Amino acid sequence: MKNSFPPLPRGIGTLLVLIAAVVAFCISREHDRNRDAGPSGNRSVAAKVTGEEVAALASEVRELRAEAEQESVVEEVLDNDWFDCIAFAGTVVIAASFFAEAYVRRETSN
Repeated sequence: MKNSFPPLPRGIGTLLVLIAAVVAFCISREHDRNRDAGPSGNRSVAAKVTGEEVAALASEVRELRAEAEQESVVEEVLDNDWFDCIAFAGTVVIAASFFAEAYVRRETSN
C-alpha cells in the first residue's frame, strides 16, 4: 500500500459528510418554508366543552406559549445561517487538507 493512500479515504469520507450536510440543510430549509406557510384551509372542530375545560386549555396554551417564546441561545445559534456556512467551510478545509496530504505524500514518494 502506498504512503499516500491513508489520507485519501479520510478526504473522501469528509467530502461525503459535507455533501450529506448540505443536502440535509436544503431539506431542512424547504421543510421550514412549508411549515411556515401553514395550512391554507380554514379548519374548525365543533365540540361541546365545559367552562372548566376551556379554562384549563387556555391556561395550558398560555404556558406552552411562554415556553416556546423562551428560546435558548443554542437554538438561536443553530437557526443562524452563518453557523451553517461556517460549518460547511470548516468541513471543506478538513477535506482539502486530507486531499493535500495525499497529494504531497504521493509527490514525495515518487
